[in-house]
This record gives sequence, structure tokens and C-alpha cells, in this order.
Amino acid sequence: MIRAGRGHLVRTLVDLAAQQGVSSQRYRKLKPYEAAGFPERISSARARTRLYDGEQVDAYLLGKPVPSLPERDDDNDLLDRQECAAELGVSPRSWDAYKNDPLLTGHMAKVGGVEHWPRGIVHEFRNSRPGKALNRQDRTTTPTAPTVHHPTDGIVTTTLDGPTSLAPALVRGERYEGRTVTFHQRRGPPA
Repeated sequence: MIRAGRGHLVRTLVDLAAQQGVSSQRYRKLKPYEAAGFPERISSARARTRLYDGEQVDAYLLGKPVPSLPERDDDNDLLDRQECAAELGVSPRSWDAYKNDPLLTGHMAKVGGVEHWPRGIVHEFRNSRPGKALNRQDRTTTPTAPTVHHPTDGIVTTTLDGPTSLAPALVRGERYEGRTVTFHQRRGPPA
């Protein structure tokens, strides 16, 4: 992820190769980015394009201590495809469909040739999705199963003991009109 306010510092392998005065093909062959102490990439682990923080790389190349990046999440952090999918708890292929939502397309930014979205917008999108209360992290709603009443609910008959409601006992998994439903016993006359 690209931490908030650091998008202008992002460098790709092509940028790093040019900074070192070698071709990008030669730079990939030498793999100096795998040396001990080289700053960690800021792109997700499975991203095709490797992105690095330029301030960290410059410090490393000058032999200075590599500054750490902010650790606290911010709504303006930029997330790539993999990170957005992880934030929503879906596959990257699902994210590819979601990213076409107008809320997301209006906030997409290309950094280093890679699409990114602000964390806050990804959360706003997640919270605006209808019918997805179970997938939200806040889980403020508790889903309830629809109540389907049995055709005999509320029918009153007379027995030797007097009037009695003919309500079915709790039955789970009964087939009714082609669907599996749960019947709940109603006590007393229908409302």
C-alpha cells in the first residue's frame, strides 16, 4: 500500500534502474532489490509491478538509515487490486468486477502505472453494498430468517377441553411451495 501523502515518492523497477544508470532488463537480472537491507516493496506481494518508496530507496543508496513508513492506517492510504480485495474479503477477480462501480471509478488513481483506490472509499463502497451486512466488519445488524406461517396457523377447533389453536409444532426443513421453510408455533389466536 502507498501510505497517505506519499504517492509522489513511488518508484518502479524501471525508475530504480534509470536512477542506477542501467537498463531495466539488466537491473532485473542483477536484482539489487533482493540485497539485505534494501527497503521492502510497498506494492502487495503478488502485484505484477513492484513499487518502492523513493525516500527509503534514496536513504539506502546513500548508506543512511532507512526511514520507516507510517504504521497507522489512514483513509487516504492507496490500496492496489490485491489489497482492496483483501479489505473486502473477496477474491481479486471479484474486485475486478466491483471496481467498475461509479463510486470506485471516480476515485481510482494510477501510481507507477498501477491502479489504486483510497482506503476510505473502499470502506465506503463496502458499507454501501446492499444485502451484505454479514460481510461488514461492524456487523451492526443481525440477520433474521423470514417467518413463514403454516396454513393451519390460528385455526381454532373445539375439543373436549374447549377451544384450542391448531398450530403446527416447530418443524425444520419442511418443503412448502418448492422452498425449505421453518414454521414457528404461534401461541394463541392470530393477531
